[in-house]
Amino acid sequence: MANNTARKWRHSNPQIRQRISEKFDLILNDLLDKQEDDLWPFLEKVRAEAEEKGFTDELLAQILDER
Repeated sequence: MANNTARKWRHSNPQIRQRISEKFDLILNDLLDKQEDDLWPFLEKVRAEAEEKGFTDELLAQILDER
């Protein structure tokens, strides 16, 4: 699954990658604005949802290596 997602990322057009990057920025801003006691449950929820959709640590590393 991760290889397929990484391939899609590599072959997606720059506008799509830009939109995804902007969404990640929004998520990170939300995370940084949360109080510490709210942060960990929120992070766990986001991690579980991403994992269900096939987004793994390995895929994230591949994406970051492409930047």
